[in-house]
Amino acid sequence: MKTKIAQTDITSQLDRLIDLLEKQLDCVRKSRLDSFEKLSSQTESLIESLNRRQHLLKASKHSRKLAKIRELYDMVSLATTSQTQDLSNRLEHIRQGRKTLSKYQDFAEKSV
Repeated sequence: MKTKIAQTDITSQLDRLIDLLEKQLDCVRKSRLDSFEKLSSQTESLIESLNRRQHLLKASKHSRKLAKIRELYDMVSLATTSQTQDLSNRLEHIRQGRKTLSKYQDFAEKSV
C-alpha cells in the first residue's frame, strides 16, 4: 500500500514537472524572464524532491513521462541558449551604436 501511494505521489510530481517545464518554455519564447526565474526555482525544488526518491522512478510506467521531461528540458535549454545569444547580439549592437554616436559627438564638438 505504501509503495502504491509513493508511486501515485511520484506520478503527480512528474506531471507537475512537465507542467513547469512547459511553462518555462513558454516564458522563454515570450521573453518573460522574470516569470522564468520563478518557475526555475520551483522546478529545482521539485527535481531535488524527485532525486531523493529516484529508486521509484525506475518503474516502466514512468518511462513516457521521463522521456517527455527530457524532451522538454532539452527544448528549454535550447531556447534559453538561443535567447541568451539573441540578447548578446542585441547588446553588441547597442555597444556599436554607442561607439558610433560618441564618434559623431566628438566630430560635432571639434567642428564647432
